[in-house]
Amino acid sequence: MQEKINDLDHISYIFEQLPYGILVETPERKIHSINLALLEIFEINLKPTDLKGFDCEQLAVEVGNNFKDKQNFFSIINDCISEKIRKDSFHLLLNNGKYIELTYIPYFNAKKDFIGHSWCYANISKQKISEQKLLEQTGFFRNILNSIPADIVLFNTQHEYQFINNTAIKDDHLREWMIGKKDEDYCTYRNKPLSVAKERRSYFDQAIKTKNNVQWEDFITTKKGKDLTLLRNLQPFLNAENEIEFIVGYGLDVTDYKTKTLQLIAQETKSNLLNNQIKSIVFSADNDFRINDLNPAWKKITGLNPSTYFDKNLLDYIEEKDVKEKINLFSVNKNKTELNVKFRLKISENNLRWVEGFIFKELSVNNQLSSFWGVFSDIEKQVRTQENLISAINKEKELNELKSNFVNMVSHEVRTPLAGILSSVELLEIINSKIPLDLKEKNERHFNRIKDQILRIGDLMSNVLILGKIEAGSIQANLEEIDLVKKINIFLKENFSSNNECDCNVKYQGERRKIKLDWKLITHVLTNLIGNAIKYSVGKPIPEIHLNFNEDHLSVLIKDYGIGIPPQDLTNLFSPFHRGSNVNGINGTGLGLVLVKYFIELHHAKIKIESKINEGTSVRLDFPY
Repeated sequence: MQEKINDLDHISYIFEQLPYGILVETPERKIHSINLALLEIFEINLKPTDLKGFDCEQLAVEVGNNFKDKQNFFSIINDCISEKIRKDSFHLLLNNGKYIELTYIPYFNAKKDFIGHSWCYANISKQKISEQKLLEQTGFFRNILNSIPADIVLFNTQHEYQFINNTAIKDDHLREWMIGKKDEDYCTYRNKPLSVAKERRSYFDQAIKTKNNVQWEDFITTKKGKDLTLLRNLQPFLNAENEIEFIVGYGLDVTDYKTKTLQLIAQETKSNLLNNQIKSIVFSADNDFRINDLNPAWKKITGLNPSTYFDKNLLDYIEEKDVKEKINLFSVNKNKTELNVKFRLKISENNLRWVEGFIFKELSVNNQLSSFWGVFSDIEKQVRTQENLISAINKEKELNELKSNFVNMVSHEVRTPLAGILSSVELLEIINSKIPLDLKEKNERHFNRIKDQILRIGDLMSNVLILGKIEAGSIQANLEEIDLVKKINIFLKENFSSNNECDCNVKYQGERRKIKLDWKLITHVLTNLIGNAIKYSVGKPIPEIHLNFNEDHLSVLIKDYGIGIPPQDLTNLFSPFHRGSNVNGINGTGLGLVLVKYFIELHHAKIKIESKINEGTSVRLDFPY
């Protein structure tokens, strides 16, 4: 009897020391036995002896609240009790993040009478997390391979497909069907000649035999009848024992370019997957930004070995504090999954390099942040070029300001002696009135010539001053609604009329309406254009002004019947100091149309000039409402 008691103690000790939670209940669903491990899994603050004889249904209700999917838990319990058949490996997630594996075992005696239920709960959280990280890492590289614009496949040593990326086969159903199949199966399925499979198998056997890369050109025709040339490669992957683990196959479309550059890229890809050829840095990091993977581009850009940076914080290598803050905010923002930033990568204390980064989040199965990955592109040259360009622009701006100031100063300084000369001429005219008539007429011709030239220089200085203000950016259009028909009639009467008659005919067409203009600037435009029309058409019919009120814009046409503009001069009309080759001494500065074009463009309007020699010139202005 004592020996049986000792055996029972041993069994009880083992039962308590098991790393699994065990619950044994009677047919009446009362607790027969329960160990401490089960209570710890569900954080029940009682001793196993406290629960002996306890109602299992009531305990199931308490325990069920710990599961993420409580209804699924109760469904499993009820099905097991109802069917009384052993069931293994139900994987369930608790609210605290633990993963539990549940096994149900019904008990029967020698007579096959049912005598109770047994439940085994195992904490498999570590296993699940490892599997999850493996899936995430696999997904990371799968996404990269699927995003590469080249055919990439993996074969086992029996020439069976193990992986096919989206570029190689775009049809999801066909791509899934191909896994585990051979080229012979594919050719049969797609009604292609078996000679295609035979040729590919010969290249595969060569790669297996030599353990070296095999390359060939594959000529195919698409469904749309387009002929393509693909440069295909088979690269054996060897393990530490120099045995082939698998074969990497990849193909590039070289239909339109078979250059030396492409051949160089093909040679460089012989011993690496195409991911290693990406010029940008590709990284992955955990949810605390500790680096766990870097591609070879890191060394190309920084000159440093990637492995020395593993498990170090990525943010430590970012110089700008505001970028670090932006990344930290991004990490906690559940609505944002990607981020674009520009910063200086801190390669060493005194070595910084500008990069542009795209950072992405990797989420777990329960939609929680698990890691980050991203791409850093080297933009050092672009940034330096931009800085040099900005510096050049600033210098040019300073030179323009200096030039404008100089022009303004000279223009103002010229006005003073011109005023003095004009005053002297006027005094000479008074004196001239008292001399003999024949000498008086001769002097008047010279005086008028001097005054004309003074006025011409004055106009030139005025236009140069305005041009200086334009270059300084100090002229803006102050728009206000005006009745242009009324304004033009008054303007013509005050400036272009003689003997109480207007020097131009004015007509308008369409529904008359007000338009927003800067009248001061428009006055300058009209003065120049109408003045040109009059002075270049002396002895011809008087110029015409047509105002056409269209639905979406106003057209102003100033038309004369004068000397016209030679074709070779039309392309240079808006160039400073350029005048027509047929003006024959008619006064002008060569700046008028430059200013007109600028003032028209300030109104977001358009100007168009058409002309024929000895037939006249038409200038059309189109103003939007």
